[in-house]
Amino acid sequence: MDANNWWDVAKTIISAAITACAGFGGVWYGQRNLARKDARQAEQEAQQAERERAFVASTAIEHLERFINGCSAVSYDDGYEFGQPARGDGYCQSTTTPPQFDPHALKLNWNALPPDLIYDILAIPSRQEHIDRYLSSDGFDDPPDHSDYFDNRRLLYARLGQQVTGIALRVRAAGGLPNETLIKGDWSRDDGFAEVIADIEKRQAQQAARHKEFMGTLMIADEPQVYPAPSGG
Repeated sequence: MDANNWWDVAKTIISAAITACAGFGGVWYGQRNLARKDARQAEQEAQQAERERAFVASTAIEHLERFINGCSAVSYDDGYEFGQPARGDGYCQSTTTPPQFDPHALKLNWNALPPDLIYDILAIPSRQEHIDRYLSSDGFDDPPDHSDYFDNRRLLYARLGQQVTGIALRVRAAGGLPNETLIKGDWSRDDGFAEVIADIEKRQAQQAARHKEFMGTLMIADEPQVYPAPSGG
């Protein structure tokens, strides 16, 4: 092979190598740009999801806080007003209206929150419905103060307030919101719930003990008396 032919072959090989390298380089560069584009898109979607989650959480918290405050008000309602039966004729009656929370009416993208949290939020109206149905039964008949009814109403709404407070804390965490309540000052709403529950549960336990003791005395009184047989004479 003469020098000219060798040089032609070399140029062909070099040209093919350059073309191949350029092709590989183009593929690598394209894949690199595509990866960068996908990463930017994923980051933008993550940021959008985070903003959506924060918006849903912020809106939900406002309504949940109002609901919790309403539960707190009911938990202190004993049917009296200014130390007197609220109805004015010696009978007690409610001085508060139970709070309302309808998550479907908020038109929020609840899917922005974790599934277990969505379930607990959407279940709040159902939990309250069970409470109100129980309180509307005929099992409470102790006029004029209706203490049994009001004790149960206060207790159940205090417990509901505690439950929704826990849900609200989880909503804050999911949305990256600060953990604080909308009420400031020395008074603690959470402590108030705990005090109401402890006081009523203690009183109900004492009532149950007295009832058990009373029923025990009735059973003893109803037992047949056994008299000794007369002695033969």
